[in-house]
Amino acid sequence: MMNYEASGNGSRITHHDRLDKNDSVERIYPYPAVPRSVRPYLERCFDIENVNSVDPDNERMLNSLDRLSEINSTLGLVRAYCGIELSGAAYKAAALGVVEDLADGLGNRHNPSIRAEQELGKFFVANAGDNNDIANPKNVYIAGLLQDRRRLDHFRAKARSKSGEDYVLGREHDTESEQPSRDEWLADPVTTDADTMYETVEMINLESILISGAETLVQLTQQPANDRRTLDLVRYSEQIIAPIAEVIGFDTLAMSLNSTTKSIRLTNGGRGYLLHRANAIIDRFRGYNRAHGLAHNVCSVFRTVLDEVFDGEVGSKANINMPVDYGDDNQSVYGDTPVQVIETSDGPVKVSWRFRLKTPGSLAWKMYQEEKRGDDASLTPMDILGITAVVENDDDQIKLFQDLANGLYSSDSLNPHNAPSKSSAVHVKGMSDYIKRMTRGIVNGGQADVSEVKSPDALHYGKVTGFYDKLPFEIQCVTRHFRDSMQIGPLAHIIYKMQRVGKMETDEVTRWTSLLADIRSRRARLGTPGLVGSYDIDPATGQLMQGSNERMARALLDKVTQATPTLQRTIGFIATESSMRE
Repeated sequence: MMNYEASGNGSRITHHDRLDKNDSVERIYPYPAVPRSVRPYLERCFDIENVNSVDPDNERMLNSLDRLSEINSTLGLVRAYCGIELSGAAYKAAALGVVEDLADGLGNRHNPSIRAEQELGKFFVANAGDNNDIANPKNVYIAGLLQDRRRLDHFRAKARSKSGEDYVLGREHDTESEQPSRDEWLADPVTTDADTMYETVEMINLESILISGAETLVQLTQQPANDRRTLDLVRYSEQIIAPIAEVIGFDTLAMSLNSTTKSIRLTNGGRGYLLHRANAIIDRFRGYNRAHGLAHNVCSVFRTVLDEVFDGEVGSKANINMPVDYGDDNQSVYGDTPVQVIETSDGPVKVSWRFRLKTPGSLAWKMYQEEKRGDDASLTPMDILGITAVVENDDDQIKLFQDLANGLYSSDSLNPHNAPSKSSAVHVKGMSDYIKRMTRGIVNGGQADVSEVKSPDALHYGKVTGFYDKLPFEIQCVTRHFRDSMQIGPLAHIIYKMQRVGKMETDEVTRWTSLLADIRSRRARLGTPGLVGSYDIDPATGQLMQGSNERMARALLDKVTQATPTLQRTIGFIATESSMRE
């Protein structure tokens, strides 16, 4: 059973039998992330309405409170990762997801819950508005997001690690016969193909994909068993959710999911000791200032390193979009800044910054890969704190990079140090002429480590590596052209992870980049309630007609509202009436 953080001090409930009858529900099982307008329906659905104290002997009550806490954990992560980019209606849909699962007979239940279906109906009736229009746009939107949960099953099935008619995702399995082998756990994660990714965003609203990511993350941090269902959740995250989150720019969610899935793979594959090594390195940043959280410390180090490199207040004046510190279960830290003007030795340069702390799972997996290659996995990578400077053009890149390299060696507080695979703390990659221009003005760093490429389309960049107060960092400088290419272009990270960079035919690269750009552009519509596939083109007339997602949403509204006897009751009465029994 899942253990949950108690409110206030971050302590954790470890056993139900440690609870006392005098403990209040609010203290032990707070749920502030759940929208207030949804809480009555959840409480009635779980039969915990008007419960003010915890009964340690009432297992049904405890299970219901556990479910409510899990919903709250999911909503908390969705709010942390997505913030105001999602509408209030999307958060209500996220909170009602488990109720819809119960109403549909899912969630490890063999039969649909009449009570859950009735509570959904009450919710939609209460939100019918002054015109008593149950099928108003907001209700249709929420119903459509709930229906996405069924549509996502299609993609969960694609990620399964085992096939067979008797194998049903989400059902209990015989742990002995279904326990994956160590080789399965330690297999390299597989990324989905472009067609599957595009099919997902064509069929599923991005809001639902992000909500599913948060739900998956909560499930995967419940100290999961070494079983087939856990491996399926890992593969679903790796193949569907994390890649899409990365493409549409929700980097921190993708980082958290990837760290968690890799940690599970290593632990169940017998390589958990690598996680201890990785956490020991990351704890250096946590210990930088014990009075503050991890994200605050990473921001402080980011600012200080830039101030030292440029011998000024470059970092101090950077207007950071402060990353969220996700607590014990999520150690992802990612931040960025708007464009600022820096006075280099050769003139002003416009630059924006990105920075991220390498996650424990990602770092440990990197160590595992080094072990497999026979390399020394005990050497500390330098990109634990990875900083990226994005400039407009090659001229600005040369100006900024030469100040970066010279400042690294002239600072009294920074210790230049090469990455394990490099021979110098200064590294440049690109075509021959590019390397010459980038390194010509470096006076203090000695011989740079260089990697020559043959194509102007290959990645061109310069980076410096070193330590600040025993904290390893890497600063990479790229132009906006290559930064865009690394996100949704031919150099996209997802293509890199498929080990296809430089190996794809031209037409395949074109198709991939077109799809990635289309997927990325859909982020702009996140804040506007509306379903993908709401309207289709009638092939006979060429006119717009109601799409399948819209029809399914309206069908759900009709089904659940007909199941409840409260259609003619007032909204106020609906919100306060006692629980209905199944």
